Order: sequence, then C-alpha cells, then structure tokens
Amino acid sequence: MFALAFASPTVYRVFDLQTRVVMDSGSYVSGVPIRFSGLRLVLTDTSLIADARPEAGDSVLILPGLSVGCSGAAVLSLRPLYYGTSYVTGNGVVLSIVPADPAPGAKVTYADRFRFTTVPASVDPARVANELDRVKVVPNPYLISSLYEEEFGTRGTRREPIRQLKFNNLPPKCTIYVFTLDGDKVVTIEHDASGGTETWNLRAAGNREIAPGVYVYMVKTETAEKIGRFAVIK
Repeated sequence: MFALAFASPTVYRVFDLQTRVVMDSGSYVSGVPIRFSGLRLVLTDTSLIADARPEAGDSVLILPGLSVGCSGAAVLSLRPLYYGTSYVTGNGVVLSIVPADPAPGAKVTYADRFRFTTVPASVDPARVANELDRVKVVPNPYLISSLYEEEFGTRGTRREPIRQLKFNNLPPKCTIYVFTLDGDKVVTIEHDASGGTETWNLRAAGNREIAPGVYVYMVKTETAEKIGRFAVIK
C-alpha cells in the first residue's frame, strides 16, 4: 500500500505506508508517468478549475488490486484487494489472499500473477457410510405416551397428541423409506436440509394412520444406505 502526497502543486513524494519509507519524489507534471516499486502511475489534470488541481497537502492512496481470469475471460473484474477478504468469481470460485512472510531476499510486487486450478466436488463413499451409522430413530420404541408428542387443542376442548417420530443425525440430502416387515412400502420421505433431523407424523401415504408393529426404515444417499428398525406400540 502506497500514498502519493503533494508537497506543492508541482512536487510529490511517494510513501510506502507499511515501512514509512519514501519510495520516490520529484516534480509533478500532468500526464507524465511516475514510476516506483515496479508501478507506473499516471495522473492527468482534466479540470479547467485551478482549485480542483493538485495542491500542497493533497494525497492519493494507492491500493493493491485483484482480478481473476479463466480461459481468457474475466471472471472477477479489477477491484481493491483487501487481505483476508473473500471474493466470489463469476464461475462460483471463492478465494481470499492472505500475506505470508516472504523468503529472505524475495520481493512481492504489484505485477505478481498466480495460477491455480480447481477440482470438482466429490463424495467420499466410505465417509458417507460411516456418517449413516449415526442415524437414529427416536423414540424407539414409539409409545403413545412418548414425550416427543405435542398436543393440539385449546383449554376447555379435547387436547390430542400430535403423533411424531424423528430421524436424527441425517446427512443434508437423503431419502428415507419406511417398510412393513412384509416389505410393503409405507412412506417415502425426502430430506433436504442441514439440520440433520426429519419428523414423520406416523401416517402412511394417503394420510392413513399406521398400525402398531415393527417397521424397517432405510436411509439412502447417492452412494450409501443404512437399514434399521423401530417399533410402534399403541
């Protein structure tokens, strides 16, 4: 980061704001390049009003800039670079730059270029399978007096429980199938949320209340599945 300060309308100094060292000084002439630390700065007076032109005490802050290209096309237009800030390119890449201590004798300049590549997102099947081992059905067995049941109704009227059973520790996206022991499918539940919990109202397709008994459930992702059982006691 640099600053160009005017000592008079025709004399300038360039400071390195990190080291407080004067990088360059000289006579300012509109349109004539000022070179320092590998940079080329051109200031041109375009105002016809004398008071709008440089004078003693004026300064210009010079920030590093960042732009990103991909296959010859700009995916992030030139903008001020702030270390540690995240930038999102037009093709969905999130990046940030954090300064590191340079090696002895190394010099970081504004002309530095970096090449990087990205790889497609992937799923580790083994890890997904291990994660599915954490899936639990609660309460199990399900009892009519379960504390998971909420009540609906108002004072003075009948209050009935809301039947519900929860699948916990789910992956963000999966499908839950519930079957009877005979293999008949009871319900299919699509889970697509980061919370890790899906609630089922113990009703089959068509909103029919299920009968007591033992049921089999399967939690399935694109690469793995987990099968378990739960019981319903009424």
